[in-house]
Amino acid sequence: MSDEDVLQLVAQTICLEEMFCFPIHYGAIYYATTKRREEIKITAELKQKVKDYFIEMHSYFQNQHIPQVKKSKKCQQCSLKELCIPEDNGKSVLEYIHLAMKEE
Repeated sequence: MSDEDVLQLVAQTICLEEMFCFPIHYGAIYYATTKRREEIKITAELKQKVKDYFIEMHSYFQNQHIPQVKKSKKCQQCSLKELCIPEDNGKSVLEYIHLAMKEE
């Protein structure tokens, strides 16, 4: 189980709690490859970690900065590979947009 999976579950939990005004204390992640379900306790610490990441991402957006990506083997299997484009890291958002517009 990866931190990314747990934090995504916690982020979705935060959204559900806000939508339904009801606390959620546990969630589960099902891994199809191993056919196993992992139960996750939703703690205040995990929620704070998600909120800290959101604050960090908002800061990147506000400063028009694309953070460096640590490319790994996981990148090849990632569903967001085409959006993330780890080969193009280090460019500003403005540079990225101008380059994308030129390609179209």
